[in-house]
Amino acid sequence: MSSYSFALEARAAWALHVVAVIAGDSKAADAYRAEAQIMAMESGRASHTEGVSRPNLVSDVPALVGKWTAGWNERARAALPTIHDLIEAALNANKVTQ
Repeated sequence: MSSYSFALEARAAWALHVVAVIAGDSKAADAYRAEAQIMAMESGRASHTEGVSRPNLVSDVPALVGKWTAGWNERARAALPTIHDLIEAALNANKVTQ
């Protein structure tokens, strides 16, 4: 799914969360909140991969913004080279110059 599709799922789940809160159904509210946050995190991951900014669908709900940002950051960190990669590259570069 695309980052926008995940964001749409997050926003729909958030709307259901709000309805459940108003109705006094805390169990459903918690479940919808969790679903919304998971989808927002997936949207963040997908946005990083796609190279796009945060969809407006999750931009006005602080709980979703936080999860979107966490997903984006997770994917960004995974794209960085590890210390092992850097050491190996340095050793290989040293072999070429000798």
